[in-house]
Amino acid sequence: FTAEGGKADYNLMIKTLSKADIVFIGETHNCPIAHWLEYEIASDIAERYPNGLVLGAEMFERDNQLLVDEYVSGLISSDKFEAEAKLWDNHYTDYAPLLYLAREKGLRFVATNVPRRYASFVKDNGLQALETLSEEAKSLMPPLPIAFDESQAENEMFSFMNMMGRHGTDSHYAEAQALKDAAMAWSIAENFDRRFIHFNGNF
Repeated sequence: FTAEGGKADYNLMIKTLSKADIVFIGETHNCPIAHWLEYEIASDIAERYPNGLVLGAEMFERDNQLLVDEYVSGLISSDKFEAEAKLWDNHYTDYAPLLYLAREKGLRFVATNVPRRYASFVKDNGLQALETLSEEAKSLMPPLPIAFDESQAENEMFSFMNMMGRHGTDSHYAEAQALKDAAMAWSIAENFDRRFIHFNGNF
């Protein structure tokens, strides 16, 4: 659909997306139709801009960028990449095609998410605890400190996670998500050329 609510066919969608500097595709992680559509969108836009498109995804962490680069450039095989990278359970069926597209078309592919160990660290200790990490660790993150404003909507969204956590422990789920979001935004800003397609969850 268009922004105004009118129906739009696929070709109109591609024409519209092709004019944008940055396209965010918010997926449902376990929806194979969404993943198929992501591939089709990226493939069609890459045909229009073979030398001016960068792909990036939440599903790959910043400390795996070297592995991503080596795979996309053809330096290592998919078997070697999958053996060493931190991949989601549905990587082979849902995200491997996007990497292969980048490899086939010679596109840059950016691993945009913060390493999960630091998101877990923030969940347990809050964003301010990031200042205690090494400079090497901080190089995998957006510039600190990360601005964070609590909202009622976020608190409600993450409240059930707090209920599932350890009793008596204040878990900072919303702050951990804020770190991920900031890392993805910073990764895009660092690597933005002319056009960037980013794949992330719909939250």
